Amino acid sequence: MIITQEPRDVQVSGNFQTKAFTIRAGAKAFEILSSKIYTHKVRAIIREISCNAYDSHVEAGNTAQFDVHLPTNLESWFSVRDYGTGISPEQMFTLYTEFFTSTRDTSNDYVGNLGIGRLSVYCLYDSFTVISYYDSTKYTYSCYKDKLGEPQIALLSECYTDEPNGLLVTVTVESWRVGEFRREAVNVFKYFDNIPNINVESVVEDIKLAHKYTLVGDDFAVSGDYGDFFAVMGNVAYRVPSEYNIESMSGYVKFEIGELNFDPGRENLSMDDVTKKVLKVRMDKLNGEIAQLILDKIEAEPTSFKRALVWDKINNSRLVEIIKKTKLVTKFNSYKLSKCSTNIKYFSRGRKGQVKNNLHPNLPLENALYYVFKKGATNKVRELTRTTRADKIVLLNQEQIDELNIDAEFILDPEGLPKTARSYNKVPTNQVFLYKGGIRTLVEEVPDGPKVYVEICRYEPLPHYNWCSSFYKIDEALSKFKKYIVVPDIYVVKTAYTKTVRFSKAGWVSLHEYIQEAFTKVPKGTCITYTGNYADLFKKVVKISKFGPEHLLTKFVEKCTLMKKLEECSILKDVGYYGEVKFLDELESTILAEYPIFSLVDWSEFTYNDYTEKLKIILNYILLTDNQV
Repeated sequence: MIITQEPRDVQVSGNFQTKAFTIRAGAKAFEILSSKIYTHKVRAIIREISCNAYDSHVEAGNTAQFDVHLPTNLESWFSVRDYGTGISPEQMFTLYTEFFTSTRDTSNDYVGNLGIGRLSVYCLYDSFTVISYYDSTKYTYSCYKDKLGEPQIALLSECYTDEPNGLLVTVTVESWRVGEFRREAVNVFKYFDNIPNINVESVVEDIKLAHKYTLVGDDFAVSGDYGDFFAVMGNVAYRVPSEYNIESMSGYVKFEIGELNFDPGRENLSMDDVTKKVLKVRMDKLNGEIAQLILDKIEAEPTSFKRALVWDKINNSRLVEIIKKTKLVTKFNSYKLSKCSTNIKYFSRGRKGQVKNNLHPNLPLENALYYVFKKGATNKVRELTRTTRADKIVLLNQEQIDELNIDAEFILDPEGLPKTARSYNKVPTNQVFLYKGGIRTLVEEVPDGPKVYVEICRYEPLPHYNWCSSFYKIDEALSKFKKYIVVPDIYVVKTAYTKTVRFSKAGWVSLHEYIQEAFTKVPKGTCITYTGNYADLFKKVVKISKFGPEHLLTKFVEKCTLMKKLEECSILKDVGYYGEVKFLDELESTILAEYPIFSLVDWSEFTYNDYTEKLKIILNYILLTDNQV
């Protein structure tokens, strides 16, 4: 590429001592030129080495593609093998050790011109390998930084080869950079005229996907989305400043090599006066070309309905802003499909997956399917909305089809659609939620078989019983029930749904009924109620005694080990689980009647120091009562 330099008219009058400026070679200068000029370093390595390979093919007149090896988890290197001219040993020791030395700055047939791109590998790595296939000889070189950080090159070997001329540049890549090399390869090669031979197929597919545009001209391509616009020159893309991309559209436009100037890192345009002028003229011209291309594309369609489809896609994109600024805007509006004289019925998916019924005189065009109305077709088409990739499913009668001039090829027959299977497990919209961990999740279909539910009104449980009168109490109760039974999945059901036939036939069981049934299978004796005040005292007396297992106080203490909180026992009682037939309250009454000393003594008068002595007095009294002394 020829560098554009305007001649300067400079005159010096007088006899002055002068000295030309020079650049001092050294590690600092080398670091700046090889690393600091690149923002996206991996992208720079791929782009610069590949552009050199492209130039080598141009110089050799070879139209074949060069090879690119991207690093993988098993083959951790990046390399580019071209089949161009190769480099002689004499040139090699110059080109790979000197900056600004280029053999391609005298012609605009080549992308390169600055003489620094071949050393871009140094922006990330301290060494790389270059193999030159030149005139039946294979030369292997090691390029590296010495201990001072300055570039060095060493000829490692030379031998005969029957390989075609060309260059192979190879650098070892860290495993954690594998993904970055693949992403940046897409960014680089999507703007190449021809994709090189790349070893990773997924990268090739991503590059092809990046080529999908709404409009493609001879030297430009645009999509209808917001985004950046690029000026592509010599396979390298430079972002166009926003002041020149007034419509904020995404795409690219190509320039001839040498038309634009760019920064040394070849990452951005150099916005000098020459570049600004060329860019403005081309972008202004581009708007007219886009409008004409759109018009040609629409008028190339054979029917009015197909023309309406193309115009609708353009009208719903950023490209319509270009149309509005042209004299053709009235003509474009004539392609718009007219409203239907009757409302059109169509189905669409709502935010949470539910199917919405719609009636409107405007026919949906973008990503829509059209079915002719037949008896029994409504439910089939409605159900199709849940599974199809189309955004809208339209149901049309013949009069509407004729009025809108819809081509027969777009009209589908609902006869081929499967019949809608009636399922009582499908629930109305926003009627049933799965309740888990305090979170309610909307469901549209529930499993077959019995299902446990809590009925709600205005999002609060109906208070059939105290223990399930709020979600807080339900959570508290279920945490206790888990000790005795398996707690199932619980659904929250609105009252309106519980009154339907679908609900009565779907196998629903209330949470209260389920708990009652589950506790009938739990052995009795694991829960005992007690409301008295003597439990601690009875335990202390037993602790210092040698009562046998049949003693009343021993039995009381043993049963206390089974005692649960009164609240838990009351919940279990609510669901029909009563525990022991004989409760601790009854046993306490028997003990107080047998040993009245417990009820005669005012225990509040006891101090900490004489508490043990008082317990011994009580124990002796009990022993005397039992005739054990």
